[in-house]
Amino acid sequence: MGALFLSATLSSIVIGRYMDHYRNLRSTALAMAWFNIAGNLIYLIPVLNWFPIFGRFLCGIADGIKPAYQGELTRTYPSKELSVLVTKIQTLTIICHALAPVSPIIFKWVNFKLFGHEINQYNCVALFLAGCTLTYGVAAYFLLTDLTKNPGYHVYLKVNQELSVGSRKSVSICQFSGDNMKNTDISNEEVSKESLYSSNKPEAIAKKDHSLYPFTESEIIGKYDQAELLPVANKPEIVDLNPKPLTLTELLKNVDVLVPLYVIFLINIVYAQSELVINIVAVNLFHWSIQHLSILTITVVIIAVLTLKYIERFNTYIDAYYMLVLCTTGNALNLTIILPLAKECIGNDALRNVAIFMTQCFNILFSYPATAFTTVILSVVVDHHSRCSVLGLRQMAMKLACFFGYFSAAFLFIVIDKAYIILTLFCLSTSLVMLIRSLSFILKYKEL
Repeated sequence: MGALFLSATLSSIVIGRYMDHYRNLRSTALAMAWFNIAGNLIYLIPVLNWFPIFGRFLCGIADGIKPAYQGELTRTYPSKELSVLVTKIQTLTIICHALAPVSPIIFKWVNFKLFGHEINQYNCVALFLAGCTLTYGVAAYFLLTDLTKNPGYHVYLKVNQELSVGSRKSVSICQFSGDNMKNTDISNEEVSKESLYSSNKPEAIAKKDHSLYPFTESEIIGKYDQAELLPVANKPEIVDLNPKPLTLTELLKNVDVLVPLYVIFLINIVYAQSELVINIVAVNLFHWSIQHLSILTITVVIIAVLTLKYIERFNTYIDAYYMLVLCTTGNALNLTIILPLAKECIGNDALRNVAIFMTQCFNILFSYPATAFTTVILSVVVDHHSRCSVLGLRQMAMKLACFFGYFSAAFLFIVIDKAYIILTLFCLSTSLVMLIRSLSFILKYKEL
């Protein structure tokens, strides 16, 4: 597990930076698929003791594809649609993480030799995953495209968004004429969808950030070097169709970036701690069977899926912000329930069972959705050219938190009365700080 988290931490930030610079989603996805295939196949080979560790390390590298995909999604979907989409992705994540621990049961009767190596129910999972990843790689090769490398891909989404809400914001229609362009300011109400989409003239829109978005890729490539953009709103601006991503230092100087990163780090520490402690309490202290715990987990997953389906209706960045506050507070509540369970302060069996069920529910419901909420928030805070980088930082924070949470759980369980009180106070104080600065955050990004 340590090798998996370590390589995932490193690859997330590297792949995120690479994607912001080059936007090669297809080739990146294929490369990460080969890392996953190689890692699972090496895991099957018990020649040396460190082969399984090295195999897990390679599989962790493949985990770096997450910020690449998520960053590209934030660039191609408006905020409301993005919120629904990432919530659906988290629903699938919950289902997969629930099925993963019991997956060896599916291969219980597997026992054969492949090239002299024994394949049984424990390592056949790796062979199955390698096959699944190979299928995914073939699909990516034929179906996946580098959409955001197209200079004009997002203009349609932005224009549709402006027109759908009846915005009266001023836009500029820049017309190419030989070596020069003319600027004319008009309101959205004066521009019909037909004139924007079907005009035979090469046109582009100068948005409020004075960036230029072309309608026709071939025309903008041929004419851009000869064109001049006249001042918009009396503020001359140099147009850059391919802005460079923000550096890591610039990202980390932004408080609105640091807050979601800190929150997701804290939530994942609590999640990793709680996941192990709940199993320790249920199996070792209260003598639950694995079957009993598995049934409980399946029930919790069903509840979580239904809850996430309901959460999809909260699809703005403001909703995501307050939902993240709720997740942080929920983790504090989860810790306050786990503490008396671990100290065996609950003597009644019925109350004990209810408490374990509640901690399982809270641990999933207040942890997994937080990833979706931070995706929406960071997509509002950070401009499109740095989305993969900031989501790579988010992924790195999550993996580091899980690494610390899993490997410190045994130690913190010894001093659980002090450790969990401190973690609870951290969660509550974080929620309070987020509530205090919520108004300033909303006002700052209300125009986006």
